[in-house]
Amino acid sequence: MSGGAAAAKEMTLGEKQALAEKISSLTNESMMGVVDIILDRLPKLAEHAGSRVALDLDSLNAPLLRELEAYVNSSAVTTKKRKAPSGDEAAKRAKKATAAKSDKKEKAAQTALVRDQILAGCEELLRERGEGMSSLELFREGSQRGYFFLNGFTPQNTLASALYTAAKKGGKKQPFKVVSAGTFGLKEWEMADAAERDAYVAQRKAELANVPAPPVPSADAVGLQFAKVIVSVLLKRKDSYIFDKPVDPVALGLPDYFDVIKEPMDLGTIKKRLIDNAYTTLAEWDRDMRLTFANATKYNLPGSVVHDVANQYLHQYEELRTQYFGSVDGALDIGPGRSSGGGDGG
Repeated sequence: MSGGAAAAKEMTLGEKQALAEKISSLTNESMMGVVDIILDRLPKLAEHAGSRVALDLDSLNAPLLRELEAYVNSSAVTTKKRKAPSGDEAAKRAKKATAAKSDKKEKAAQTALVRDQILAGCEELLRERGEGMSSLELFREGSQRGYFFLNGFTPQNTLASALYTAAKKGGKKQPFKVVSAGTFGLKEWEMADAAERDAYVAQRKAELANVPAPPVPSADAVGLQFAKVIVSVLLKRKDSYIFDKPVDPVALGLPDYFDVIKEPMDLGTIKKRLIDNAYTTLAEWDRDMRLTFANATKYNLPGSVVHDVANQYLHQYEELRTQYFGSVDGALDIGPGRSSGGGDGG
C-alpha cells in the first residue's frame, strides 16, 4: 500500500466535486461498494460507523480517493450500459417479460378453473346426499365419479382448502357452509320456504352448467391419486422412520442385508415415484407397497419389533385399500363425470 500512496496524484477540488457527484448518482448496490472500499482501507472507521458511514472526501488520502474514482467510473459505465440496452436486447427483455406475464395469467386461469370444477363437483355431491360430508368423503367420491381430478401429493387438502375458502370468504353467492370441523354442507338446507329453495337450486344448477367438466380420468389415474393419500397416512405414523427411507446396511450394521433382500423398497421411494408420476398403473404401486413390508418381515425374525411393525403396516395398508377401493385388491369403476346442469339431485 505504501508504494501506491507515493504514486497517487493529489486530487484537485474540482476532481473531488466531480467524484462526489458521481458517488451520489450510484445505485444502492454500487454505493455499498464505495462503503466497502472505505471500511477496508480505514478499518478503524468501521468500529465507530455502525450502520452508517459519513462520506467526507476531504478527509481521505490521495490513494483512497483515486481508488474510489476508478471504482465509480467503472460502476458508472456498467450502470449506463444497463440503463441503455441495445435495441435487440430491449426487445428480448420485453418479449421475455410478456411471455412470463402470459404464462402467469394462464396458470392463474387454470388454477381458477380447477377450483371451480372442485366446487361444482362438491356442490352436486352434497345436493344429492342431502347431508354434510367430510372433505375426505367428497374427495374420494368425487374423484371416483370423475367430477374432478386433483394433482399434488395431498389432493384431499387441496379440496378441503377450496371448500373452506368458499364457505368462509366466498360471500353470499357461495352455496357452501361449514357444518363442523372438516365437514361441509349447503346453505340452501337452511331455507324454510320451499318455493324459495327450489328457485335457488334451479339457479345454482343453471350456473353449474357453465362450469366446464374436466375430462374423465382413467381408473389407474384416480387410483394413484388415492395412493398418494394412503402413503401420506402411513408416513404420518410415529414409527414411519422404519420405512420412510432406504435401508442403510452400513449405518445399521447389517452386512448381509443385500444377500437376503434382492430388491429393496421403502415408503420414501414410493412417495417420490408418486410425485414424479413414475407409476403408470395401480398394480405397480401396489407391488412396491407390499414389497416394502415383505422385505421387512423376510429379513427380520418373527417377534422382532420391525417384523411385527411391518405386519401392522401391511394390515393398515389393506384397510386403507378397502376404504378407498372397496376391497383389498379391488379395482375402481370410474363414473361418467359431472352431468350438465349440476345433476338432478334435489
